[in-house]
Amino acid sequence: MLYTAEHMSQLGAEPGDWGKSFRLMADIDLSGHAGGQLDVIGTGAESPFAGVFDGGGHRMSGFVGSGRVGMFGYVNGMIKNVGLVGPNVNEKLAYHVGSLVGDNYGMVVDCYVEDTNVAAGGWQAGGLVGYNKGTVANCRSSGTVSGDSAGGLVGANRGVIEGCWSAATVTGDDGVGGLVGDNANGTILNCR
Repeated sequence: MLYTAEHMSQLGAEPGDWGKSFRLMADIDLSGHAGGQLDVIGTGAESPFAGVFDGGGHRMSGFVGSGRVGMFGYVNGMIKNVGLVGPNVNEKLAYHVGSLVGDNYGMVVDCYVEDTNVAAGGWQAGGLVGYNKGTVANCRSSGTVSGDSAGGLVGANRGVIEGCWSAATVTGDDGVGGLVGDNANGTILNCR
């Protein structure tokens, strides 16, 4: 059970725990913890977040992304029922950048981001998820996203997006979309 910013920080620092289940028990303001920065949870295919993160309907604010991705770097488990408010993820050389998840090969369900600021100098930037090869369902986003293959919700989709919407403002030079920047061999159902 996670109650504080320190608990979230500990989760990022313990890769051996990334296959377990976690539940957020309170709204958390991350801005007072290390300037809002956390260690990325799930760093790649060799060390993914493979567990279940249940936000319990709570929200986290003040997150500042560092490195290649957002709060969860590489997911093949499940992230559900959580919101991010006012996250700032600014990576000039990065790709697969999202406020909540960088690379999704699992499930992101019933999640949202409000007033996000995602700026990627690379490609595949999304308000919620940078690159999706899993499932994103019943999610929403608002704020601003910039980069190539930039989407208000998902930067690049190779999986399934269902029942989602975005009110984000999106800018970029190539492959820009209000919901998805680049949808190659992906499926989008019942979205607006």
